[in-house]
Amino acid sequence: MKRFLSAIIILVLVLSLAACANTSSQEKVETTTASESLSSSDVGEFQTQLEEILKEEKFRGVVRVSKNGVILCEAANETLSPDSSEEITIDSQFAIGSVSKQFTAACIMLLKEEGKLNVDDTIDKWYPDYQYAKDITVKNLLTMCSGIPDYVNDANLWELASQRYDFSKTASEEENRKVSRDVILSQELEFTPDSDYAYSNSNYFLLAEIVEQVSQKSFSDYLKENFLIPLQMTDTGVAEELSGSGRLVPNLGEENDIQTKGLCFGDGGIISTAADMDRWMTSLREHTVLSEDSVNEMTTDYSPQSGHYGYGLFISSDGAWWHAGAVDSYLTHMYTVPAEGYNLFASTNKMDLDKMNTVTLRIKQMTIWDDTD
Repeated sequence: MKRFLSAIIILVLVLSLAACANTSSQEKVETTTASESLSSSDVGEFQTQLEEILKEEKFRGVVRVSKNGVILCEAANETLSPDSSEEITIDSQFAIGSVSKQFTAACIMLLKEEGKLNVDDTIDKWYPDYQYAKDITVKNLLTMCSGIPDYVNDANLWELASQRYDFSKTASEEENRKVSRDVILSQELEFTPDSDYAYSNSNYFLLAEIVEQVSQKSFSDYLKENFLIPLQMTDTGVAEELSGSGRLVPNLGEENDIQTKGLCFGDGGIISTAADMDRWMTSLREHTVLSEDSVNEMTTDYSPQSGHYGYGLFISSDGAWWHAGAVDSYLTHMYTVPAEGYNLFASTNKMDLDKMNTVTLRIKQMTIWDDTD
């Protein structure tokens, strides 16, 4: 997992820079307005162009784009694997990696709405024996400002987990989670909490555990009862429950961490579909489950000088919310422009950062950027 999830930060930077470079190179760039109506011919043209893009780029996966509830285009391309004759479909499931973090953040915000925690609470309430617990708040975890080292992307920590503990694909979820927890809580901080930003999966592992302690339910059950069921996201859930569904496209990599129970807990362990993720992005924009105040808090940029991170989401200067995710051979990009009612979801089981960057940039140019003058 460390090898593939470490690509997230690279992908984040590349996608940001690609979008910015495109915008700055044009004399006039305008987004379509939310009030514009879409004719069937418009949608048909988008569909044709999307299919052409995916075929030209040999993109193995799915893409869905919608605006104000209207599907502009959606397509699945290629077979499940180079050796398979079975086609990927628009309903195929993908492991979405760190795109999962926004679900964990949403659970925390709902618990806040229920009066069961506050983001300014220090985490000694849940980790009384952790030496830095009184110095770190829930908000520090949410915003990647805790200073806790990344147990996934730090090779030394990963090696420590492998050598010191029985970190096993045959172990139970709780056994593997104990390994992660012990490694995370045994480390020195990289900086004083709230003094800097550093992307760390450790933060969201701890947040998911806090969800369980506060709600007195499993993370999966709390997520399903409060978000997935109300939003009719019937094809979304944690990997431990959905990895054997028969609809998850196969992992094409050597590692198979999504199948290891508890390994991506809270920070990268969600499986979903294009349609479900479209519902999710729309629900944030329309405050279907979370209140407007909660969504506004989630989508505030708390690290404008470095990470541009809110709670489980990156925040663009143009008002877009987005995240990238990578685990095993799976790679995902979600991007939503709430003011325009625009949602984009793309996922593949072939790890290729350059191809994902190219495909998503071309789709954005086609569907939301009008550079014709």
